[in-house]
Amino acid sequence: MANVRRLWPGQAGTLYYELSHMTSIANCYTDLGRRDEALALERSLYAKTTAAYGIEAREALINALNLSRSLINMGRAAEAKPFLRKNITRARRSLGDDHHVTLDLRDRYVRTLVAPLVEDPGSASAAGDLREAVTILEDIEGRSRRVFGADHPQTLGYKESLVTAR
Repeated sequence: MANVRRLWPGQAGTLYYELSHMTSIANCYTDLGRRDEALALERSLYAKTTAAYGIEAREALINALNLSRSLINMGRAAEAKPFLRKNITRARRSLGDDHHVTLDLRDRYVRTLVAPLVEDPGSASAAGDLREAVTILEDIEGRSRRVFGADHPQTLGYKESLVTAR
């Protein structure tokens, strides 16, 4: 962050810009395959954002979404699952059921349900997790279609996930 402060002295003093730059750096780490560093930075971002704006702030929920993406991509769906449950509840309460961040958190949660099924389709919880995933996808696809329209990229993505899950 010293470079950010040096290169953008007028902006670096504000928390918003500091968090924004940290997010960009975390994305670069991810793109470079430096997932451990990205995950550590995303954990830090989530902690700073929740401390600054509150646990239910849109900014904190977006960072929760980013952190959960990294956890899932690193094969840590079991860790992401309870984290997402808590943040979905917060997003519903503060943003509402139809907000794109709430929908994305729920979609990410679906990924935690189906991730173990890919590795062990015959597991004892497979049928129940798949049913729950389909139920959630049906709801978020319908909400997205109603709020954003049938041709919106987000709606199309949810629809594709639903077809795959069925």
